[in-house]
Amino acid sequence: MKKKIIGATFVVAIAVVAAFNLNLNKSNAKADLAMSNVEALADGEYSQPVWNIYNRPDGTGYNCYKWGEKICF
Repeated sequence: MKKKIIGATFVVAIAVVAAFNLNLNKSNAKADLAMSNVEALADGEYSQPVWNIYNRPDGTGYNCYKWGEKICF
């Protein structure tokens, strides 16, 4: 009787570890896909300048507007 309880506990422990590892692997696949999407969005779509730069009248910097001829960072 004692051997059956120990054996059943061992089988349950193996099943729990296997289920945990399976769930962990699925989470990593989703995280990798999400990271790929973020990297694709961060790359940008334009390979040419697309900004107009206008200096502020008070001289404190500049404003950028889309669809121009310069790069604005």
